[in-house]
Amino acid sequence: MLQIKRNRARALAAMMMTGLGSAAVTAAGCGGDPISPSPTTSSVTTGVDPSTTSGTSSSGGAGGAGGSSELTVSSTDGSGGSTAASSTSGSGGSGGSAPTCLDAAAFADVLTLQDPALCVIARYNAAEPLGYSPPSWGAHGGPLTLRVAMDNTFDLVRWKAPAGAMGALTKQEAHVNAMVPMSGFLSGQAVDVPVFGWTALSWTGVSPNLAGELLLIKGAAVDKRYPTYGAYANAGIPAANSQGRVLLTGLSPVGDAKEGSNGLYAADSCGTAAQPSLLPGGDVTCKAPITVAAWGNASGPVTVDHDGNAFAVMSSFDGTQEARGFDAASIARGAAPASGVTLFKIPGFGSNVAAVAPKAAAPGFVAYQPISPTTFLPEDMIEQPYTVTSGKLAAVGAPKPLLKSAVANALIYVIVDDQDRLWAGVDTGTGATYVVLARTP
Repeated sequence: MLQIKRNRARALAAMMMTGLGSAAVTAAGCGGDPISPSPTTSSVTTGVDPSTTSGTSSSGGAGGAGGSSELTVSSTDGSGGSTAASSTSGSGGSGGSAPTCLDAAAFADVLTLQDPALCVIARYNAAEPLGYSPPSWGAHGGPLTLRVAMDNTFDLVRWKAPAGAMGALTKQEAHVNAMVPMSGFLSGQAVDVPVFGWTALSWTGVSPNLAGELLLIKGAAVDKRYPTYGAYANAGIPAANSQGRVLLTGLSPVGDAKEGSNGLYAADSCGTAAQPSLLPGGDVTCKAPITVAAWGNASGPVTVDHDGNAFAVMSSFDGTQEARGFDAASIARGAAPASGVTLFKIPGFGSNVAAVAPKAAAPGFVAYQPISPTTFLPEDMIEQPYTVTSGKLAAVGAPKPLLKSAVANALIYVIVDDQDRLWAGVDTGTGATYVVLARTP
């Protein structure tokens, strides 16, 4: 019963972060069923482009560079001493010897892998639970998590894996006081975007007023801050000379604190490292942020694969959610608005998404864990295969099972590392366990 209550609380927290209306949250908290249909009776729609019904499915190219991002942080290790870290990472699709797959018994207490095209190559333990905060892959070369204090200050916690396939992750911390008001609600995920070495994090007000900010952090200090409305998730796309594009899901573009359409927004960087910006100003080359595409009623997660393709999931008040993919050319810095390609439509909502890029004859796949619109409990993680042919992204078939938690209805958080491997993180009560997946050799 305690586990059921804990997971229901997590689902409601994720629901609130996605911007669902206060009436729906109140009804759910009272045991009502504000949204339907049932997941067992609804159909799945795949491979549909909202702007055109044409498209092809075939194998894509090898995973390429994921961009680079330099990061320097002052931090505190577990012993209380002060440390510093400076690293550059972000390149993907690296070669090397084939990985060694672990026996299923080595991770059966955490997850069951349901795709024979993948295998588990490592298992690592972290000393802190993930809670409601999805991790991301940090520019330091490991998971990045967020720890929020009661006063709305927070720690950026950077984890590093040990040598070998098993062991404990070590951590470094940077404490940030971003002057987030006590009434503010941090989005939960901090993301190292490959733009001017920034770490992006959003916060909103509490419904019905979701005005907030996009925070762009360097080390332990806020470098830039921009007004937003209903901001939920961020991702970044690299370009030359530390420039790039910052993606945001929410109810307004970067720089606008007024409620607008729910959708995926983009803001292109401009200026110099000394005077960076996401908004037009003194630099005549700066372009205003754009609405890439608007769909659904409530915002969800967004991610970018190693080839620069972007993926976002939005939910609607009718109880459905729609995932769209945007090929690299259509979402790159300077690109115009684009409808994207619908990858799937399924019941529910969710808070975390990751994508492994296509490689040789193997398609890429989007990893996603839906949350039921009727029970508000996390379901098994699914994967949606996709290809990119002649620059055009297309879904391959329908979503299929990927991961099943050993504990029923547990949240599974996924990230992709700089070698294009999928990390799946699950809370263990006192900490978290990450299971690392790669394509079966």
